[in-house]
This record gives sequence, C-alpha cells and structure tokens, in this order.
Amino acid sequence: MNGKTKVAAFLALVIGIGSAISPRNVPVQSSRSDLMVPDHVRPIISRACLDCHTNETKWPWYSRLPLLSLLIERDVKNGREHLNFSTWAGNSVHKPTRNQLQEVCDAVSDNNMPPRSYRMIHPNSRLSSTDVDALCDWADSANSLSESRPQQP
Repeated sequence: MNGKTKVAAFLALVIGIGSAISPRNVPVQSSRSDLMVPDHVRPIISRACLDCHTNETKWPWYSRLPLLSLLIERDVKNGREHLNFSTWAGNSVHKPTRNQLQEVCDAVSDNNMPPRSYRMIHPNSRLSSTDVDALCDWADSANSLSESRPQQP
C-alpha cells in the first residue's frame, strides 16, 4: 500500500467509526418560524445561536469524526440544557424568564457567546457591536414587557 492509499483507508475508517458511534437521537422540532423575536433579531439568532441552542442543529461533516463528535455533541447538549430557543417558540408555558434574557445579553456582551472555538469554524456567527446591541435591546424590551404585564395568580 502506498502512502496515499493508507491515508485514504485511515480517513474512511475514522469517518465510518465516527458515523457508527454518533449518538444523535435528538428529536427535531421546528421552531425557527415560531420563535417570538423581532424580525431584525431573528437572523442574528439564526446564524449565531441555532446550532447549539435549538433542536435544529445542522451537524457538519466533521461532527462524525471520533472524539470530535463527542466534543461537539457534548457542547450542543450543554447549550440546549442552558438555553433552548425551541422550547420558547409558541409556548406560553416556557417563555423566557428575565434571568434567561439577561443571560443572553450578558453572554454576547462579554464575548462568551458564541464560543471562540465555534466562531473560528463558523465565521458568520461572529457578532458585531450592532448585533450585540440588537440582542440586548430585545432582551431589555422583552423584560420591560414582562414587568408591565399584570401578574397571574
């Protein structure tokens, strides 16, 4: 076997093993159209948040590679557990709390979200200062609306 054949065989094995051990049994729920956010905020969330913070993850080819697949799936699982926009969509029972909205603003303001590792691979996910302002303004206005509503018994 020559060097190129060995490399090709190794890559085929790695991809095959990664596909076989990938535990993605997460139900897909559509939420993008139901997400209750202003129209100017929706594209920001779509390009920077949806892969890890909804049930609509677009799994890239490298998410099937051994070890890397486990890291990516762990990150997505943690992201969904911390904040899942899919549970907010069209569901009055699971509307975001003031704390969750403030955490969104804090995370993007502190440049913690999207994580640096994600931004490196997905350059379109980088947030401009205008994007951060739009997310924080949305969080602030949503908080103001929830404070002005009469409390239900």
